[in-house]
Amino acid sequence: MPIRTHLPHIYLPAALERTDFTPVTRNIGEGEPLTARQHRYLHANQLTAELDTAVRQRIEMIQSLRVPDQEIVPGVCLDIQGSAMHPLDLDALENRASRNSPIELLNVRVTDGNLKATIFVPEKRLASLKARIAKYGDESVDPAGTKGSTISIDSIEALKLADLNSFWMEATDLPTDKNRAYVWEAWLRKGAIDALRAKEDALGVKVSAHSLNFQECEICLLTSSLNTLAMLQIAAAPLVAFRYREEAPSFFTSLSPAEQAGWAENLQARLQSAPQDAPAVCVLDTGVRNSNRLLASSLADGDCDTYDTTWGKDDSHGHGTEIAGLALIGDLTSVLAGNEAVTLKHRLESVKILPVSGQNPEELYGWITQESVSRAKINAPRRKRVLCLAVTNPGKNTNGRPTAWSATIDKLSMGVGAGSDFLIDDEDKKLFVVSVGNIRDNLQHGEYSARNDVEPVENPAQSWNALSVGGATFKTFSEERGLDGWSLVAGNGDISPTSRTSVGWDEKDWPIKPDIVLEGGNCVSDGTLVSHDADLGLLTTGRDIPLIYTCETSAATAQAARMAATLQAEYPDYWPETIRGLLVHSARWNDAMYRDKRFNQMLAGDKENLLRRFGYGVPDLGIAQYSASNRACLIAQHHIQPFTRGDDDRNAGYMDMNIHTLPWPSDYLKENGTVKVWLRVTLSYFIEPNPAERLPTQKYSYASHRLKFELQRPLETPDILRQRVNKKDRPEGVKFESVDSTNKWQLGANSRNKGSVVSDVWVGTAAELADQNTLVIIPEGGWWKYRKHLKRGDQKARYSLIVSLETENQELDIYTKIANKIAVPTEITTR
Repeated sequence: MPIRTHLPHIYLPAALERTDFTPVTRNIGEGEPLTARQHRYLHANQLTAELDTAVRQRIEMIQSLRVPDQEIVPGVCLDIQGSAMHPLDLDALENRASRNSPIELLNVRVTDGNLKATIFVPEKRLASLKARIAKYGDESVDPAGTKGSTISIDSIEALKLADLNSFWMEATDLPTDKNRAYVWEAWLRKGAIDALRAKEDALGVKVSAHSLNFQECEICLLTSSLNTLAMLQIAAAPLVAFRYREEAPSFFTSLSPAEQAGWAENLQARLQSAPQDAPAVCVLDTGVRNSNRLLASSLADGDCDTYDTTWGKDDSHGHGTEIAGLALIGDLTSVLAGNEAVTLKHRLESVKILPVSGQNPEELYGWITQESVSRAKINAPRRKRVLCLAVTNPGKNTNGRPTAWSATIDKLSMGVGAGSDFLIDDEDKKLFVVSVGNIRDNLQHGEYSARNDVEPVENPAQSWNALSVGGATFKTFSEERGLDGWSLVAGNGDISPTSRTSVGWDEKDWPIKPDIVLEGGNCVSDGTLVSHDADLGLLTTGRDIPLIYTCETSAATAQAARMAATLQAEYPDYWPETIRGLLVHSARWNDAMYRDKRFNQMLAGDKENLLRRFGYGVPDLGIAQYSASNRACLIAQHHIQPFTRGDDDRNAGYMDMNIHTLPWPSDYLKENGTVKVWLRVTLSYFIEPNPAERLPTQKYSYASHRLKFELQRPLETPDILRQRVNKKDRPEGVKFESVDSTNKWQLGANSRNKGSVVSDVWVGTAAELADQNTLVIIPEGGWWKYRKHLKRGDQKARYSLIVSLETENQELDIYTKIANKIAVPTEITTR
């Protein structure tokens, strides 16, 4: 049965119980012990047989293809699979002890939740590999005494001869037409490119005249059919990885303005703009030149404004127009090269917040932002909008502490009124999408990526309520011949060269920033200079010419704002908290972000650094928008009253703990009990700021309140869950284990519970999850509880809860089972 996609979200019904709450001090541990294999002898025999089969298959293929001996590289590429219980020891898989004939680790990837690797084993090393397997299988030898030679074997679940799928980098399947010649972006083993160039005609391939040098490979454009590439790989093993060649932005940026106008005119004819009342991305920047033909129909004159009328509304620098193109359409490269209609779901607004020359006084940043947002609202009071702020202050390192600017963004996000009563209007809450800023002076060769870790997130991206966006990059090839022989600065999927992080913040209790990362472009280096390049950036709209390339975290932020506005148009009833939560919920890390480590082998500090470099990863708009038959996404938008106030500070207390019953089809999950499942939970809410010099977790803290979630544990009834997390429900004298010994969460509470968006993934089997169907939302302290004179003790707060359940087996229609389970919603009950 084919997997069904583009299914709507499931609204989690009001099966919600609110109960009085008193917190319990707890400390969840982390870490997952590895399980040693039993019967090493049998496993060694299996691996030996699989290795012999792979070598024999390669010989038979070479013979059937009649490859000349001089074209054959002696050795074999093997596909190595790990398992959840025996994660691959990547360091031990590679053996470069022999300088002339090393065993090379070519690529690492995750397939169906399992770590896989591809290695090249020279013919001279096959015997030694077999010997290592045999030594591992000798059960008379204590493996602890020969760890170096056996640990990598123990981590191998299975092996086979590598095929083209072992090197394919795209999320989609390989093309079905095996005879058609494609232009690939090919990552080749060192030395392979010269051999291919020397024999292009004989091999039936075409290699680009220029290439980029990477640490352990070279990248070029390779033209060939899949059949030819498969033959080439079997015989010569040149591949490290390959993917479709992207359209090159430099093709368009190198055109004259008149030629660019022709391409832009073609795209303009295919654009279908959104109606006037559609949601908009409000660009707070240098102004936007809406006479650009690609922006004109989506940005009316009446939707352009300025903080200071003496500045004018037009773009005085170019940056705002570049942001507008990405925020409206995205990277223009592929849509310009296509011929399909482009239907837009949202519009644009522009408020100029920067002067024509000079800078705004730092103390006015927050005020100017507040006034500019107000003007956008006055111009279109009923329009929903996403506020895009790709402007940051290069001042001192805040270490995550709030500033007037970041606190203003938190206040505006929360819907706090400007009057003296500071009323909170839920209907006036807003989503800000803010860039984390760039490394501003010239990056020197060799500084990447250590420098990214010490260049802190810039003000106001430390805002709790903002969706803060950093840069990653998947740009790995340039057609600029002048860069032949230059090296890429960033690897595929790693941090964009100039993106900032919060790794270097001294105080780690402040929120995780960035929240997500998106394409920010790459750089190249000749060993001394580091330079941007059009092909390594994104194509967008220009102020003075139709098309221009841009990059860095401003570009990433514009793309995130576009995603947010698309979601708002798709789901008009979703709160800003929900839109932010969906983008975080859809985000994923990739192998490059793990920095050569398997996730479940990371220490707590490694996970913290992963979060503070990349946030929760790269969001996927398709996952954020829709469910699939094997992936059900449930949405709940609710209120909670965290606290209640007595007559004095001593009587201040907690009020509600919200209990959600998750509609798991328990019998169905038990029937498919061994299937691996991923449960992701994201909790998104906004806080009201109290912008003094306070610690994030202090009694009189910056945040009005904090929320966290707890899932029912295995063999734990809902009543026992209540007793474990709520002191009021606990019988006198009863104690509970505070540490979650199951270790099923990827991050764990200590790492995830920072800031006002909290997300984590539970990984286990369907049977394990079947009876874990209760999830509680728990309040934690904040100034609402303690600052009596501010009269917030009885204030209610909104939150969005996003829960998705995904199965590795695409044949399981978990979506329909859950949808049927909640066809008849139940009512809210109160204890």
